[in-house]
Amino acid sequence: GDRTQESLPPPKLQQIAQVELLPPAAMSLRPELPFVVQCVACREIKADSFGAMSVGVDNELLSVPQATNCVVDTTALQRVETGPQAGSTYQRCNCVCGSEIGRMYKTTPRDFDHLRDVFSFLIARVHIHQLGSSELSLEAADAPPYLPSVLEARRLRQEMLDLRAALPLLEARLRGVEAVATRSGASLR
Repeated sequence: GDRTQESLPPPKLQQIAQVELLPPAAMSLRPELPFVVQCVACREIKADSFGAMSVGVDNELLSVPQATNCVVDTTALQRVETGPQAGSTYQRCNCVCGSEIGRMYKTTPRDFDHLRDVFSFLIARVHIHQLGSSELSLEAADAPPYLPSVLEARRLRQEMLDLRAALPLLEARLRGVEAVATRSGASLR
């Protein structure tokens, strides 16, 4: 009886060990700042934190409830054989460019229930850009934090919604310019 208890670490220790193994990009996410997730291969925006109810980073995954232009392979169910998620099943999530960028878990051990039926991006396969994460600041170090009024917060929210709506149009235009340049033999990079 005692030997079994000694070989199994307590659950809290397991969670701490998992956090320490996260890649630096995931560990440096600041939850108070919005971010966008892009496919590493084609740089298309896949998700953002604006509409996220919760964001979780576990075992090199960034999970969000909504994503755009992701193709979930519903024809094949994959199984995790080893590690803390052993026994989990998932469907592969691919970008429209064909790159595998994540998973949609269908079954999980109880400790990973929060990963079910949400988009879990493989951090190694996506670029995470945190808005406002620049190290430069114009504020004095001892200045109090800026808190907008309710009216200003509403105006800022509307501006964010307008920008969010404009991004796909700008992305489509950029793809068109790149296509024309590619056909004419010019390089944009």
